[in-house]
Amino acid sequence: MKLVVENTPKGHPLQIHWLLDFAAGLGIRHEYTGSSSMDDLYDAIKIYEMVVHTAPAEFHVEARIDRGLVLNNLGNFLGRRFAYSMRAEELDQAIEYLEMATDITPKTDPSRGGRLNSLARWLSERLRYKSNMHDIDRSIELTDEAIRGISEIHPKYAGWLINL
Repeated sequence: MKLVVENTPKGHPLQIHWLLDFAAGLGIRHEYTGSSSMDDLYDAIKIYEMVVHTAPAEFHVEARIDRGLVLNNLGNFLGRRFAYSMRAEELDQAIEYLEMATDITPKTDPSRGGRLNSLARWLSERLRYKSNMHDIDRSIELTDEAIRGISEIHPKYAGWLINL
């Protein structure tokens, strides 16, 4: 995939799709190999940041790219990086991107619950460092909304319920 990305002419209609696939692959490899692949996590974050900051929102619509998914993945990857670095600004940045992702995801979108759950998770994590009760209250509200949006037989239901 890296060769495809490197050899794709700038501006090619599928360039961003391939970049996002590559970033997702890097994130998966990091997830399964842990801290031994921190470069993968950093590279994935760079790609997501580049897509978020260089591709206008209207391009995402034309190219059929789910901007909410891109923002959600970037937020989660920044949250993962925070778990290693313990730098509060990375956690704050992760939460900002996750808030943007949930803000632009329609209430009827099936992926909304997962995005709400991601935001709730990192808000709970931030409570440990900033002792802001607003974060925990909001985390509970978001998790509750995510749970209300899925059925009790949904595969993620029990995991999200534990977060309450």
